Amino acid sequence: MHHHHSPGSETFHPDAPSRRRLLQALGALPLAAAAGGTAAANATAAFPAKAIKVVCPYGAGSPVDVVGRYIVACMQGGFAGSAAYVENVAGGGGTVGPANVLRAPDDGYTLLIQLSASLATGQLLNPSAKYDPARDFVPLWGLSTMGTVVIVSAQSPYKTMKEFMAAARARPGQLTYGTAGVGSTPHINTEMFMRATGIQLMHVPYRSSSAVITDMLGGQIDCLLASISSAAPLIADGRVRGLAVLRPDRVNIISGVPTLKETGVSDWLPTPSIFTLFSSAGVPQDIRDAIGAACQKGLERDVQASGRLEQLGLNGSVQGKELARFVAEEREALVRTVKEAGIAPS
Repeated sequence: MHHHHSPGSETFHPDAPSRRRLLQALGALPLAAAAGGTAAANATAAFPAKAIKVVCPYGAGSPVDVVGRYIVACMQGGFAGSAAYVENVAGGGGTVGPANVLRAPDDGYTLLIQLSASLATGQLLNPSAKYDPARDFVPLWGLSTMGTVVIVSAQSPYKTMKEFMAAARARPGQLTYGTAGVGSTPHINTEMFMRATGIQLMHVPYRSSSAVITDMLGGQIDCLLASISSAAPLIADGRVRGLAVLRPDRVNIISGVPTLKETGVSDWLPTPSIFTLFSSAGVPQDIRDAIGAACQKGLERDVQASGRLEQLGLNGSVQGKELARFVAEEREALVRTVKEAGIAPS
């Protein structure tokens, strides 16, 4: 996994002009050295011969869309400026897009960008989804997120994780947590967290994550498990308090927040979400490898990568066997939790 620590000065805005500049900059980079004479190199030499479409299963401006556009820019840079674009195919709680990809030919010209966890759970929670994430899709390359932080409002009586846990144990099922809906990744993560720490919290589902934050700031709910990237500005301006980061080490942008292990509560860690580029399983291995390699090369060529990754709340790339193993392990944990917790489609 590639970690980028140097704080970049360049901020990444998903608006068209800067995206165009980014694509031009990536396209202007020197061409890669010619591939060697292996059979695989010859088979992929003609790829891509046309534009690659990357399907995003949510609307424009959604986190998957914004990160997906950066992944597309990396892929274009690695393929020396070959065209690639994002097409938004929203609907069905993120399940329409994947089905759309599976209807396309298995030639590597129609790919999917999705959070690995959401691809795994979409089908569990939307019975009408007619695909099997394990059998029908293969992960090619991904960018991992910074992870999750447990937050409470600055007005909350709980100043530390220990105080929060003591209150939760004293009043089982009475402290509340908000999520962006039944079966959302934060919902499943919080269920895992409760099992790992032996507490019971009450779930309050909302329509969006911004609605959860609003109600928490207003004191209507007690806590939430938030992405570090979305919580960091709120922690910085003193509106919310970070109780613990659910990751192996502290994170620079909220360095004052201890890890869950440091708080003495538990050493449990959720699987960090990965924005993953998938192909349908029928795409030939050499083409899948070429796409993953192009994304990695494009990331390494982007001189502003560390600043962009930080801006997008990302850690670095995950690829190859590490990514495949991670996606499979995460899926098993999610399926198990959905069954154990009795989380049913809404």
